[in-house]
Parts: sequence; structure tokens; C-alpha cells
Amino acid sequence: MRSLLVPPTAIWRGTRQIDDFGAGGFGAPRVRNGRNYPHKGLDLLAEPDDSIVAPFEGDIYATPGWAYSGGEGGLRTIHLRDATWRCTLMYVKPLATLDEKRVVAGEPIGVAQDVAGYHMTKSGDGRKMSNHVHFELYELVDKIWRLRDPSKYLSVPSPS
Repeated sequence: MRSLLVPPTAIWRGTRQIDDFGAGGFGAPRVRNGRNYPHKGLDLLAEPDDSIVAPFEGDIYATPGWAYSGGEGGLRTIHLRDATWRCTLMYVKPLATLDEKRVVAGEPIGVAQDVAGYHMTKSGDGRKMSNHVHFELYELVDKIWRLRDPSKYLSVPSPS
């Protein structure tokens, strides 16, 4: 069995629950352009500038990109993989030295961005969103990358 993954948020603040923009759980309902679809990741609460770390040892396999097309809002994405896992972390400003780099579990790879501020400004209707990092996880099974619920693989601190 695969060992548990390190939570990408260096400070564990929990997961995004229901807010004015929806819920952040894996499989939570979403609607875009009139079509329903499930949320493909798990939203981990994070304050802007919180340290974000690698959840497992692996390679940054693509130049960090944009969370939204054309770089709207300046929100970034980091992609990491090893022989078994692949993940996408959204709303993370990557460290300048990340391009095509090998990282170890728990190594800082970026800082959380203000996705909540972006969406609240864009909507302009007073709705509030919890700031978070989107963690999308895939496992390689029979040569196919299969989407997984990250909450089933994270080693998180017990509530005190």
C-alpha cells in the first residue's frame, strides 16, 4: 500500500466547506455554461502567501502555468508527478527555481495566492469565498491516470 501524502498546505487549516461559491470537497457539484459536473479536486484552506509544499517526491513536469486561460487574474498552477502519482495544485505562485525540478515530499514549491479575492472581485455581487489551494490527484493504474479523492491519501494532523 502507498504511504500517505503530505498535505500541500504547510499550515493545516482544513478543507473548504460550503461558501457562497459552492463546496470544495471532491465530487462537489459544479455548473459551468449550464452543464453540471463534479469537482475534480479537494480544496485545502490557505491564506495568501502560506507556504505550499510538495505532497510527494517527484518531478515538476511542466513549466508552471496559469489556472485560467490567458493568465486571467494571475493565478498559477504547478504540476508534479512520480511513477505512481500525478497532481495539479492550483492558485499557487511557484518558486522561481521550480522549472523541471525534482522535489522531495514537504519541500516548499510555492505560496498560496488570493483566489478568493479574485472571484469576489470578478463576481462583484458581494459573495464570499474561502481562500484555498485546489489539489487534484491522479494515480497510474494499468497505464491509465485515474482521478482520486485526495482526502483518502493525506496524512493530516488530528484536531487538538
